[in-house]
Amino acid sequence: MREALLFPLVVLASCSQSESPCKGASHLVKRCLGAPTFAALQDGDGPWQTPKTDSTGMTDVCVTDDYELVSVYENTQGFYAREEASTWDEAISDTRCTLPSNTTVTLSGQMAQHGSACAGGVCVGMFAAALPWTFTLTMEPGVHDFVATTDIPMGAGGGNVLIRRGQSITSDKQEALVDTDADGTHFDSVTLQVQGAIAGETLTSTVDLITTSGDIAIVSILQNETADLVPGTLLKKGEQQWLELDGAAHGAGTTFTGSESSFTLLPPLTGVTLAPSPAPTVSWTTIPVEGYTDVLLDVTSGSKTCIGCTNEVVDATKGWLDARGLLTLSFDTSAPGFLSRWIIDSSTPFEAGASVAIQSPTSDAWTGVGPISNNFPVTSGLVPPSPRRFAAMTRDRHSAESVLLSRDLLTSSRDRPNAQASAGRNAAPSASARGAGRRPAREPRRRSRSRRRVCVGVRDRASRARSALASR
Repeated sequence: MREALLFPLVVLASCSQSESPCKGASHLVKRCLGAPTFAALQDGDGPWQTPKTDSTGMTDVCVTDDYELVSVYENTQGFYAREEASTWDEAISDTRCTLPSNTTVTLSGQMAQHGSACAGGVCVGMFAAALPWTFTLTMEPGVHDFVATTDIPMGAGGGNVLIRRGQSITSDKQEALVDTDADGTHFDSVTLQVQGAIAGETLTSTVDLITTSGDIAIVSILQNETADLVPGTLLKKGEQQWLELDGAAHGAGTTFTGSESSFTLLPPLTGVTLAPSPAPTVSWTTIPVEGYTDVLLDVTSGSKTCIGCTNEVVDATKGWLDARGLLTLSFDTSAPGFLSRWIIDSSTPFEAGASVAIQSPTSDAWTGVGPISNNFPVTSGLVPPSPRRFAAMTRDRHSAESVLLSRDLLTSSRDRPNAQASAGRNAAPSASARGAGRRPAREPRRRSRSRRRVCVGVRDRASRARSALASR
């Protein structure tokens, strides 16, 4: 639901067919699949095929026009399966891909105030412990930026933020005492102007910061139509903030450049329904959202001991749906080699939500339905999926561990005394929390709305990288 955003970047590939690795297909889309357990590509109505992946995890998706790309990441706790259904016009290439490191390091320390500590894309929050409280962040070795704030978890607003940049963390390291009162900078508080809110609903604003090292930090989570932003004077060149406002079943987000404070929320979604059988399916006659770009379906399953360890998500573009004349959407399990244990259907306990989104390179809006439950053991807090959730769950999909950990369960975890979020790289899970490996070895894709074709797949809009707050 909340994410940071990179400014759009357009990269033109050569139109020389000899430079394309694709044979018999007109267009090339570069996707960062990494090392999935299973991957399959269908070009139009052609046969399913196995896409080619290089040593970095970058995959050549060779397509004529519309296509489906299915990937599965499995570990001992469960699996994460994703279906991307798009036309080439709506697709976007990834610019870079890095396989996860086989080693991790920790950054530990103490914080004098209740709040959050983030580094390497991993955030830990505490608001119910004796002070000072102790944090431990597990991340890949490298240069990271440490960010601490007193606005998480679910702060009252008006807190402070402390950033310690450029830390070389190549082995386990101890951070100096974190005192945001003494060493931090006061947030810039912004009153949000909101249109389209539903009477009586609670709106939550979230601010994410992408730092110079490429880390993502969740810096503020507030209610009452206010947001706390990192002051512009504290930002370094290239750092950006993503501001999102979400209700129970709709929301909107934007890149924050200093003045964005008005949000128009889409009305409640009507005419779209969810059914549990034979598999979680979203259906419609017409979609009453003018200018919509995507339909999203999110299904989570698991057991009483591991809620949310199993996930299926589908992101289908309007162009792909229109090209096929579809009025329903469910996860496509027809690819040869797709195993029965990766299927979530009416014989499986699950929760499911669906949404319709309007996405652009610098903003999005969504409205959804659900969740529906099929004998799910507990209420997980799943809400209709926002575009941010999909970016969050897929941004590090080259790591089975990280994608399985990338759930956005803010609504169920915000009232818990300890929550860990992973907003970047491939974070290792703690014993009691899970987060999204959610960050920028690659930027999760955003849809390009330009209808202009260039011969060999071209547009790269290096786009949003987001984070999820999760708790097991």
